[in-house]
Amino acid sequence: MGSKDSAEQVKGSVALKSGIWYTLCTVIQRGISFITLPVFTRVMTKSDLGLFNTYATWISFFVVITTFDLPLSIIRSKHEYQGDEDSYTFSILTLTTVTNSAFLFICLCVKDWIFTDLMQLPQSFVLPMFLYLFLSPAIDVFATKQRAFYKYKAYVVTTIISTALSTMIALLLVTTQSDKLAGRFNGHYLTIAAVGLFFYILVAVQGKSIKLKYWKDGFLLCFPLLLHLVSLYILSSSDKIMITKFVGEEYTALYSVAYSTVYIATLLMSSMNRSWAPWMLDMLQYKEIGKIERASKPYLLCYFALVIGCMLFAPEIILILGGKSYLDAMYLMPPLFTGTLFTFVYQMYLQTEFFEKKTKYIGLATIGAALINIGLNLWLIPQYGYVAAGYTTLIGYVFIFAFHYIYACKLGYGKIFNREFIFSVLISGIAIMCLTLVLYRNDIVRYIVIVLVATAVGVFAWKNRELVLSKLKKMK
Repeated sequence: MGSKDSAEQVKGSVALKSGIWYTLCTVIQRGISFITLPVFTRVMTKSDLGLFNTYATWISFFVVITTFDLPLSIIRSKHEYQGDEDSYTFSILTLTTVTNSAFLFICLCVKDWIFTDLMQLPQSFVLPMFLYLFLSPAIDVFATKQRAFYKYKAYVVTTIISTALSTMIALLLVTTQSDKLAGRFNGHYLTIAAVGLFFYILVAVQGKSIKLKYWKDGFLLCFPLLLHLVSLYILSSSDKIMITKFVGEEYTALYSVAYSTVYIATLLMSSMNRSWAPWMLDMLQYKEIGKIERASKPYLLCYFALVIGCMLFAPEIILILGGKSYLDAMYLMPPLFTGTLFTFVYQMYLQTEFFEKKTKYIGLATIGAALINIGLNLWLIPQYGYVAAGYTTLIGYVFIFAFHYIYACKLGYGKIFNREFIFSVLISGIAIMCLTLVLYRNDIVRYIVIVLVATAVGVFAWKNRELVLSKLKKMK
C-alpha cells in the first residue's frame, strides 16, 4: 500500500466516471435523433426521407475512407509524445485535410459519374457535403483528445452541442422551407461544418506546428484498419443504397425507420461491452476461466431479454417512430434484432483474439460478411423486395459469429463459454424471430404472449433474486 496504490485507485475512479459519462453522452446523442425522428417522418415525404438517408449513407462512407479512424491514434500518442500532444493532434487533423483534398481531386475528375450516376446527388448539395467532410473531423479530433485525458466534461459538452445544434437547425429549416430535403440536408451538414470550423481553429491555435513524423505514425497505425472499417460499414449500410436502387426511395425510408429502432439494442450492447470487455480481459490474465463462464450466462440473458421485448413490441415502436404509414417496417425488426444478438455473442468471443493479440483476421470476417450481404441483396431484393435486406444482414452477422467462434476454438478458447447455453440462446432467438412474425397478424394473441412472457420473467426473477444478486457480486 502506498502512493502508487492510491494513484491507481484514483485513476480507476476517473476511468469509471468517464465511462459512465461517455455512455450517458451516447444515449443522449442517439436519443436526440431517436426523439426527433417522428417529426421528420411526419413533415417529410417518404421519398425525401429515403433520399436523405441514402445521401447520409454515402457521406458516412466517405468519412470512413478519408479519415480511417485517424483520431483514434491520439489516444496512443499521449504515451509516446508526452508534452507534445497538441502538436500531434493538430498534425492528425491536417492529415485528414490532406486525405479529403485527395478525395476531392478524385471526385472532380469523375464528377459526373460519382455525383450524378452513383449518388444521384443534386449539385447544390455538393458544397455542403465537402464542407462537412473537411471540417467535421475537427470535432472528432478535439473530442478524442479530451477522452484520452479523461476530460469527460469537455467531451460530453462538445458531442451534445454539435448533435443538438445540427438537429434543431435541421428541424427549423424542414418546418419552414418548402424544399424539405434541402432543409434537412443543409441544416444538418452545414451546421456541423460550422461547429467543426470553430474546433479546427481551436486545435490549430493549441497545436501551433505540423510534424510530418506524426503524419507517418498516424497513417501507419490506422490505415490497416481501413479495409475492416469499410467492410463493416458496407455490411451495415449497403442495404439502404441497394433498396433505393432496386425498389425505390420510399422503401428505403421504411427500412431506415426500422433500422433506427435497432439503435436501442446497439446502444445497450455498446454500454454493456464497455464494462464486459476489460473485465473479461482481466479474468483471462488471471486465468479465471470459470468466472467468465459463470458470468456470461446472466450477461447474455439480459441482452436476450431486450431483443425479445423489442421484437414483441415492434408494431408499437414503429407507430411511435414513424406513424401508421410506416407500419410495414415492423416485419424488418425481427431479423435485424436477431442480427444484433449474433453480434453480441461474437463480441464475447472477440475478446480472446484481443487477449492473444491475434487481430489480423478480424478484417477477413468482416469482408466475407460484406460480400455475402451484397451478393444476397443483388439476388433477393429484386425478387422479394426491401424486407429481404433484413435477412441478408442477419446472415452476414451469423457468418461473422461463426468465423470468430471457430477462430476462438482454434486459439484454445472453444469452451470459455458454455457452448450448449450459447447455441441454445441463438437458436431460441431465431425461433422467436419466426414466432413474432406470425404474432404480428393477431394483436390479441401477441398481447397474451407478452403478458405470459413478462409474468414468467417476473416470477423467475423473484424466486431467484438471491441467486441473481450473488452472481452479480461474484462479477466484481
